[in-house]
Amino acid sequence: LLLQSKSNCSRTADTVESIYGSSLHPDLIEKQIIQGSENSYRQASRQLNAESKAIRRINNDDRIRRNVSSVAKIVVEQKLQPRKEAPKHKAAKELIIVVDGGHLKSKNTNSRSFEAMIATVFCPDNYRKIDKHHNEITNKTSVSSALDDKQKTIKQLVVNACRAEGSNAQVTDFTCLTDGANNCWSITNHLKSSCKSLVNILDWFHITKRFTVINNRLSNKLRDEFEKVKWFLWHGNVEKALTRLNQFQSYICDDKLQSDLQDLYEYIERNRKYITNYQKRQDENLPFTSTYAESSVNNIINTRQKNDKKMQWTREGAHNILQIRTSRFSKTWDSDWSIAQKQIYKNAV
Repeated sequence: LLLQSKSNCSRTADTVESIYGSSLHPDLIEKQIIQGSENSYRQASRQLNAESKAIRRINNDDRIRRNVSSVAKIVVEQKLQPRKEAPKHKAAKELIIVVDGGHLKSKNTNSRSFEAMIATVFCPDNYRKIDKHHNEITNKTSVSSALDDKQKTIKQLVVNACRAEGSNAQVTDFTCLTDGANNCWSITNHLKSSCKSLVNILDWFHITKRFTVINNRLSNKLRDEFEKVKWFLWHGNVEKALTRLNQFQSYICDDKLQSDLQDLYEYIERNRKYITNYQKRQDENLPFTSTYAESSVNNIINTRQKNDKKMQWTREGAHNILQIRTSRFSKTWDSDWSIAQKQIYKNAV
């Protein structure tokens, strides 16, 4: 009896968590993750407690952060798994890939900020115009990464996103739109072996943004002259645009404005091979602007991670939030969460 008693005392009692993988109901975990992806962890905790009409330790911000992290890792691991191409007879003839980035304040004292990359892939058939100022992509796949891994993660995610949208290397043509940053071109050029043909285009939206900033500081007389530079770019005439811009700089005495004009000159020169005849593409109803990419950046990054100007991030923390937000933005959350549940509750029967 004494031996039996000692043996029983040494046993560790089974817990709900040890048997089922988690002691939390999946509906609560999902709610915590969604709230945590849409609000600060502290605000998410307050909202969940308000729903419960009580302060529950189970809803503390650290628990929410840990749940977001664990599920985000499952989601991204699944999306990084090699994905087969679409069969030739079912493959999309063309896909549009929009690559952009957003800067986030860093918790790292050695750097002020870092850039998170986002790519959205969709078939032109799924792009529709709502009205003069609004467009909609009815079906798309968005992916993102904030990791400092020489773009390994984001490049693989983009390849898989293209395949999720029906790409085949022998059938599908890719049109890639970016803001002109080298890290964006690096991602799109990585896709050359995954498509029949690849066209890189410096999107008109970002060109216009740069012109607007300068244009707002000019007199009416100078604006007319400055618009001529933009007109040449609109028609794909880079040489004349650069010549006009160089001439225009001689009219300006303000040092700050001169500096901005020089930046614009270098931006155009650096991206000249990606500048197309935008007028012609518009006439032929071909993509030439990535305004929908800005929507992706605003919806995925800015709404959660930049609206609070005091918010600072580690790369890993930002990366985890992005996985949940891109999943929801792409409307794949239901299937992603279903896969995550099977891993969280791996012992359940």
